[in-house]
Amino acid sequence: MLTKKCLYKKTLKLFLILFLLNNLLLLPVLGTNDIVYSKINWDEILKESQYILKENERDILANFRYSIALANLGLIIEALEYFDYIKEFISLPEFNSRINPYLEQVNEKSTDIMLLNYTAFSAVINGNYRESLVFFNRILEIEKENIWIRNLLAATYLELAEYDNSKREAKKALEIKENNYSHLILAIAHYKTGNYISSLFELHSSGDLAKRVINF
Repeated sequence: MLTKKCLYKKTLKLFLILFLLNNLLLLPVLGTNDIVYSKINWDEILKESQYILKENERDILANFRYSIALANLGLIIEALEYFDYIKEFISLPEFNSRINPYLEQVNEKSTDIMLLNYTAFSAVINGNYRESLVFFNRILEIEKENIWIRNLLAATYLELAEYDNSKREAKKALEIKENNYSHLILAIAHYKTGNYISSLFELHSSGDLAKRVINF
């Protein structure tokens, strides 16, 4: 006859097995781009930037556009890695001097997605996270289903320790499409707010992304 303790252990084990099987079957594919999230063809921007960089690998604008394209295609880790790469040969003053003329064209009524991306990512590079929030939100007013920008918005809230806002935006992204990044952001936000069980579940749902971020 099973004791209550043995029955509890068997039930818990069965629950964990079912949970793991379910998540393995539903595990999202990293960086899939089968849904159009943006009004801009970022694949074309990526190719154009690559072409320019073959001629001049230190072209500041081409490097910047290449990184932004990666982020908007869901390749956020690659984008962050590339930002680190260009920092090796482009100083912050050089970057700002090259990009600021474009930022000066942006005003409260601007709807140019590229310029809004310039402004948002430039703010991130300069550590002006409050400003980047404003422009990530403005992009999302125009491109409501851009889950990659929404994830970056959620990640920025994480950086500012606004965990409830971060959870909200990550969940909105998941409502549009299942993706590893939103789960990882939720895992971190839950951990930071002491919800360790939910953090563990979300971490598992992020697939191998957590390992890649740690390595990065």
